[in-house]
Amino acid sequence: MSTSESANSAGRVVRVLIGDDDRRVRAALTRLLTAAGGFEVPAASGNPADMLRLAIELRPDVAIVDLLLPDAESGLQLVSTLSALPVPVVAMSSHGGLRVAALTAGARWFVHKDGKPEVVLDAVRRAVVSNLDPLRTP
Repeated sequence: MSTSESANSAGRVVRVLIGDDDRRVRAALTRLLTAAGGFEVPAASGNPADMLRLAIELRPDVAIVDLLLPDAESGLQLVSTLSALPVPVVAMSSHGGLRVAALTAGARWFVHKDGKPEVVLDAVRRAVVSNLDPLRTP
C-alpha cells in the first residue's frame, strides 16, 4: 500500500482532532474528513489550551493544527507539545513562510489552507502512516 492510500484500509477509523480558530474552517475540515470515509472527528477547537486538553483526553491518531491560533507562537508551541505526546500533526496555514518553522516544531506535514482537499486528506493519511512506521519521514 502506498502512503497516499488510506491508512485505515484494515477497517480502522482514523480519529482526527482539529484546531483552527475559524469555526467555518473547523466545520469544512470535519465535512471533508467524514465525507472521505474512514475518519472521525471526535473534537475540534480554536483554543490551544483546549486542543492540548482534548489531545490528552481523547488520544487522537492525528491532529490538524492551524499555525495562527491565535498567533504563530501559540500555534507552533501547540505543534511542539502535541508532537511530544506523541500525536502526529498536520500543520496548516495560509502563510507558506511558516512551513519550515512548523516542521522544525515537529509537524509531520504542512499544507496550505487554500490547497486542494485531496492534499489535506493525503497529508492526514501520511501523518498516520508515518506514525505507524517511524522509518517513513515527510
